[in-house]
Amino acid sequence: MKKVIIVLFYLILNNASFADILLNESFTAGVLPAGWTNSAQQGTAIWTIRNTPVFSSPSAGNYIVFDDFVLGAGVTPNEATLRTPTVNFTNRNTAFLKISHHWFGVEFTHGYIEISNNGGVSWTQLIDYEKITRGSLAAPQDTTFDITAIAANQANVQGVFVIQMGDKLVGIGI
Repeated sequence: MKKVIIVLFYLILNNASFADILLNESFTAGVLPAGWTNSAQQGTAIWTIRNTPVFSSPSAGNYIVFDDFVLGAGVTPNEATLRTPTVNFTNRNTAFLKISHHWFGVEFTHGYIEISNNGGVSWTQLIDYEKITRGSLAAPQDTTFDITAIAANQANVQGVFVIQMGDKLVGIGI
């Protein structure tokens, strides 16, 4: 079984023309915030909130992680999704998604970031993290996606983080 770890701890959906932050989550409360959903699509693993090992972050050390290492070697493929609440970008002309993360890339494992502008009915893939490791616990990678074409002037924008692990790909199922 291939192993992977992805760490997300700081999510911002914002609008540059208004320079306001519409959703900012650093997971400092230690529980999944209201409006977020966390589900296993295949297998039993889901995202968990942690503060150890230490992740260099502006969020007082807390982060959310999908960690297949803790499952051990004899597990079936896993797939889990973490969804943001919907965000209203009505009357906003620009939109960005910023994350700080660590992705430990291994073969046959994928981490997708997708955006929906219709409340989760359909999704647009922003990136497929796969084999290339990005960032580390000590130095997370900051990535900003320009989602203006998808989110500007839309009332039901939502983000999803999908992890697929194992020797074969499984459907996203959302």
